[in-house]
Amino acid sequence: ELLPRLVDGCAAGEPLASLLPRCFDHPLDGFQTDAMAALLDGSSVVVSAPTGSGKTAVAELALYAALARGERAIYTTPLKALSNQKYRDLSAALGPGSVGLLTGDTQKQRDAPVLVMTTEVLRNMLLEQDEMVFAAQAAGRVGVVILDEFHYMNDKSRGTVWEECCVLAPPSAKLVALSATMANARQVTRWLEAIHGPTSLVETSHRPVPLRYRYADDLGVEDLFTSPAAGPGGGGAAPPKAWRLNPSLRPEKRGLAREARRERRAAGGG
Repeated sequence: ELLPRLVDGCAAGEPLASLLPRCFDHPLDGFQTDAMAALLDGSSVVVSAPTGSGKTAVAELALYAALARGERAIYTTPLKALSNQKYRDLSAALGPGSVGLLTGDTQKQRDAPVLVMTTEVLRNMLLEQDEMVFAAQAAGRVGVVILDEFHYMNDKSRGTVWEECCVLAPPSAKLVALSATMANARQVTRWLEAIHGPTSLVETSHRPVPLRYRYADDLGVEDLFTSPAAGPGGGGAAPPKAWRLNPSLRPEKRGLAREARRERRAAGGG
């Protein structure tokens, strides 16, 4: 029901800015709304946000906007397993006939309005100037290319694949680069703007799922800090200088604990 509702709403003149958020069963976060506004303004987008913060919603917003306009969308991931999962998720949301899958050993519904594929498959299609990607007709034009796990561009062995996709992508397609937090996000955004066109950077450091730090050795597993919320991404308000190491992890404490364990074992206490 989602796809017909999008197309009908757009045809009726309903603004996408009000139509798209209703595709979700939860309110959009601030960075998701910012990304949507940039996309609707005709800009490509780089999204740099911690894992679990909701970058997938930005991808879905971009997909839905393209479909509402009658355009096609491409969603890339670096792994076959992840592509398979995205294919299942999007098929459940849009209907199985609306989503295709292209990986190294699988081809399903190549003519579907949404195509999920590995990044290498897209790179090869771009190098070959595949007519599916470079269609001139408005009805078949690719309106958005989503590059999930974009931080792979920093990978020494595979990063050039992401670079080539950005360089070779048709100018009519907006790029949506989804990444875990990148130290050089602004530099990447400027580069994309230079080679592809207007590009907006959307960043957030908020981590909905806080990190917890534990230490494991032959004695067991212990909290690394005295406070569970300490450490980068832990969600605590204390500054780093206030983080305190768990005293039981100090070498002398661990040594005493090991000695006590040996004595218990020698006495037959386990």
